[in-house]
Amino acid sequence: MLGDLFTKPKKRKYATIPSDGTKADVPEGIMTKCPECKKIMYTKELQKNLMVCNYCGFHHPIGAKARIDMLVDEGSFEEIDASLTTANPLGFEDYMDRIEKDKQKSGLNEAIVTGHATIDGNPLVIAVMDSHFRMASMGSVVGEKIFRAVEDADKT
Repeated sequence: MLGDLFTKPKKRKYATIPSDGTKADVPEGIMTKCPECKKIMYTKELQKNLMVCNYCGFHHPIGAKARIDMLVDEGSFEEIDASLTTANPLGFEDYMDRIEKDKQKSGLNEAIVTGHATIDGNPLVIAVMDSHFRMASMGSVVGEKIFRAVEDADKT
């Protein structure tokens, strides 16, 4: 029994399969890895669960338009004030360049999306912030769009 402590363990032989060094090609977007619990899941399953991890409950970030699609009746959303965009009244040097990058990255003109829609057939005005655009910071255009949405909702 004590003698086993001082002897070298016997090497076990395992069958190995030679690798050619290539990895299996998985199409982009099929799987998503949760940044919280590190589990890998099908992206479609994650979307069915409204972008909440089935394993740990982590809420994956989603854009404003995806959030609206989750909330309102299908095909009922009509965006309002989409043409309102940020200006540079204080004359910051690279501000408009950063705004352009955010527009390209997010596909939005501003950090908020407002519009008319229905939920279960009931009309409403909806306003959803999007952190992909300037981390959803509130500038003059965001304030204006919120103001207009509230006024519009009051008329509805």
